[in-house]
This record gives sequence, structure tokens and C-alpha cells, in this order.
Amino acid sequence: MLRSATALALFGLAFSTLPAAGEPVPAGELALALERVVVFKDGTALVVKRATGVPDAEGRVHTDTVPDAAALGCFWAAVDERAGAAGAGLRIAAMRAERVEEPLAPGEPIAVLSMLELLRANVGREVRLRLRSADGPEVTGVVTEVLPDAGLVVLRREALGADKASTTALPLCDVHAVHGEELLTRRDPDPATRSAKRLTLELLRGDGPAAGGAGAAPVDLRLFYFTPGLRWIPTYRLTGDLEHGGRLALQAELLNELEDLSGAEVDLVVGVPSFRFGTEISPLTLESTMRNALMQAAPGMGANAFSNALFTQRAMEPSVWNAPAPEAPAPGASVAPELAETGEQDLYVYHAGRVTLGKGARATVTLWDAEVPLEHVYTYDLDLVRGDVQGAHARQPAEDAGGGASPLSLATSSVWHQLRLANLTRHPWTTGPVLLLKDLLPLGQELLTYTPVNGEVLVPVTVAVDVRASYSEEQLKSEPTTIMRGFNMCTRITKRMTVKVKNFRGEVAHTRVQIEMGGEVLGASDGGTIVLGEARASDWDRQEFDHVLNPHSQVSFELELAPGEERLLTLDFVLYST
Repeated sequence: MLRSATALALFGLAFSTLPAAGEPVPAGELALALERVVVFKDGTALVVKRATGVPDAEGRVHTDTVPDAAALGCFWAAVDERAGAAGAGLRIAAMRAERVEEPLAPGEPIAVLSMLELLRANVGREVRLRLRSADGPEVTGVVTEVLPDAGLVVLRREALGADKASTTALPLCDVHAVHGEELLTRRDPDPATRSAKRLTLELLRGDGPAAGGAGAAPVDLRLFYFTPGLRWIPTYRLTGDLEHGGRLALQAELLNELEDLSGAEVDLVVGVPSFRFGTEISPLTLESTMRNALMQAAPGMGANAFSNALFTQRAMEPSVWNAPAPEAPAPGASVAPELAETGEQDLYVYHAGRVTLGKGARATVTLWDAEVPLEHVYTYDLDLVRGDVQGAHARQPAEDAGGGASPLSLATSSVWHQLRLANLTRHPWTTGPVLLLKDLLPLGQELLTYTPVNGEVLVPVTVAVDVRASYSEEQLKSEPTTIMRGFNMCTRITKRMTVKVKNFRGEVAHTRVQIEMGGEVLGASDGGTIVLGEARASDWDRQEFDHVLNPHSQVSFELELAPGEERLLTLDFVLYST
């Protein structure tokens, strides 16, 4: 499928691999291997690692390859329910994270990581020190001593002759560069110990420790945690003649900055769960969210066996998920044979199978392609803002960003040519960019928004040049009312809006006109649909219109315009002005 290999690292620490078949497992030590990742679109992944080891005489197993942190403060351990006899009656009593001091092998050198360590590694050697900057002065001498507590390096200088040698102490912070013959970049450890993180799990079997030792059978465990670094991006391609249908294909673009995936099961989640306490270190709060995602991705893994003994002792909860078997693809849909998909509640997961992808690598995985029906729709959307009694102006997208409207009339109150796609497949369409190709001619790229099964979505193509629209207003009457606002009497203004739409095409144009405005629409021609909503302050530029008295109105028209046909749509509405 996907092939790549690079060095494995997570949070700067390498994870060990499982022992080869027949190789003895050292008592008390765990070997880890990446087994499954559940990838969310926001760049967060649920990582599942298999851990195998033989408990020591006290029933403990440990690993020194512990991640520095897990996103959302989540970290779980569980007994592998598929472990057979070795896992019978086994449970995790506690999980402890700590630092331990380990002796290093005699004479094992370590790399220098700072200017201080570099100078300590070269005590007794002659060096040239460049001070303060790349153009600073140089001092030559033999390094006799490095005093880390005082921040000094001591040089014996022979510049005045062997009988007049001098000793100079220089601040370490002034040393910009070190030059010398065969400088050492590794040194003997001092002290001969190393501080390491250690994760220890205490195992019970029945009422006592799961004692092991030499000759005992290994146990299989799993570690679960959320971490950033692995993302998937859905991208679509719509091809064909695009008259009444087309072929829509979805592929996943994988961006791996986490660690090597070496034959790990990869699941891609449509949608991103809401992690309400994502910034809090609360491992219990989000347990159900992770369990749901994992149970959908791998129903047989026994996610109900999660243990969080590091933080609390608690009874195991029954599984609330019963994920169905993958359904066969819809007629006319072509799904890669190694891929299947499942859907449950608010999550939808694509199983991408086993993937091998190195850290830092990118790859695409084809998920499905299917024939989809479509129709061409020309849309004229007016979002009106009223500045005074005389008229309203259409809100432009640039206004929301603080910019000015385009001076081009084509870009003002534009009619858009869009494609209405119907989702008759067996899976929802997640939000992602879609490339539009009419045969081999690119029409553009837009955003396909989330569309449920049996739902519809509009995908913009371009501004239409052969279906044009404009609008105008006229005041019918103005009359005082008995409504008082403060010390002012309100005026009731009745107006009529006329929208002119004309089809210059040589074929019928299905056209949708939608108007959002402040004021109460009383009636609309041509079967227009009127929806009255709550008042909105954003409908008004000036305070002379009390938005409390003026509701928000939405009017929609659906038209079939014959070639060359022009239609005048009218709606009457009232405004209350102070």
C-alpha cells in the first residue's frame, strides 16, 4: 500500500519494537509497538500501542519510553482481551510514572549538548576561543578547568613564554566559538548515571500480584493516548460531462509528523468531536469520547476495559457502542477492496487498513468514488443592510473583513452558477475542497461542505455572465402610528421591492432568488416563500430604525426561466422608523 521508512521518534524518545519470534522477553520490561491510530481532521490522533512483557516477581512491568505529555491529559492502559490464557483474570491495579536513575555502561560516551559540555570534554587541550561575536577577539590557551557553578572557563596561556605562563578565567557566556585540533564532541558521563522516565504497571491476577520471572509467559497490554502530529485532509474530485451527473471521488491526504507508521491500522474520522475540557488536565472527563472513537474504529478491541488506575480506582463501564458490520458499497460506487467504512451516531470512520508511512512523509489514500446526480442552479442572494429610508444596499463579503466593495458591477449583487449535488451514497460527505473537471477542462475549485446521506449541497462554480439580476425599491406610503419609542412617535413606511432577473442563455435556467432583509414582508409574487424571524441589529446601519420593532424577513423564489425570459419579482414590506 504505502511504503516508507524513517527513524522512529515520539516526543524525542524512540519506542522499542516487539521482540522477534522466539526471542526471550526480559522480566519486568515492556516492548512497545504501534498498532493503531485513529486520526482526526484537526491534527489529533488516538494512538494505540501494544505492550508485551513478562512481569517480575512482584507482578510489575515497566517501560522507559514514556511520552512527555499526551494531548488533553489523557493516558490509559488496558489488558488485551485477546491475550488468551496469559490474560485470564489479569487486571491493572495501578500505573505509576516517575523518574529513575540508571547506571551507564563504563566508558560509554555521551554527546555534548552545550558550550559548557564542549569545553569540559576538551580539558587539557589547546583551543582558540572567539569571544562575544563572530568578529570578536580571539584568546588562545590550554583549557585547565571549567567551573559551571561560577560560569567560568580557565585557560593557561603561553603567549609570554613557558617561564611566564599566565592563567585567565573567562565568562562562559562570552565564548562565541571554539577552535582547535581534533576537538572532542563526546565525553565520559559524569556522574555515570542517567535519569530516565519510567512507566510502571502493577498487575494483579485474582487477589494477588501477577508474579512472573524467568520462564513465565508474557502478558499483552495496550496503551492509549491522544497526541498531536497526525492529520488527514479530505479532498474531492468531481469529473464527467457535469450535465445531469458526475463522478465524485474522495481521497485522504495524510500528513505524518508523529512517528513511523509501520503496518499500523489507520482509521480516519469524519468530523471532529468537541473536546470541552481540551485544555484541562482531566483524564477522566474525556474517557467516553475516546472510547466512542476507538470502539467505532475497532469494535473488537474491548475498549470497555480501559483502566485509569494512575488517577483513580473505578468500576469498569459497559460498552455503549454496538458498531455494525461494514455495509456493501452503494450500487454504482467503487470502493478500494482494502477499505471499508462504518457509521455510528455522530462519528463516521473510514478504515484505511494497514499503512506504512514514515515520519515527515505525506501520502494519499483513495477512499471511494461514486456516480452522483446533479443539477445546475443559478442563485441570486441579497443580504440587505438599510442605511436610511430611501433604500438598502447589499452586504458584500469584503465588508465583513473590513475591506471595500469592488467597483466592478459584475461583482456587485452577482448571480452565481452553482451545482446542486445529491448524496445518494451510503456515507456522509465531510467538508473538504473539491476540484471541478468538465471532462478534462478545469472549472475551478471550491469547498464542499458537510452533507449527510440523502442530503443536498450547493457547490459554487463561477459568477454567471448570462443570467443577470438587479433590484430596486419604491415607497408606497408613509403614515404615523400610535407606537412611541422614548419621546418619539414611530412612522410606518410601506415599500415595494422589485427584483429583475433575465436569462440570456440558450436553454432553461433553474434560478433561486433569496433575499435577507430587515422589516416585515407582507406578500411576495410568483409563489415566493416568506419566513419571518427575530429582529437583527445587523440589518441596520442607522439608529433611526428601531430594530426591536422591525423583524428579520427571508424571502425565497424558485424559478424556471426560459431562454431569453425576463421576470419581475415583487414583494411588499413595512418598516418602522423613529
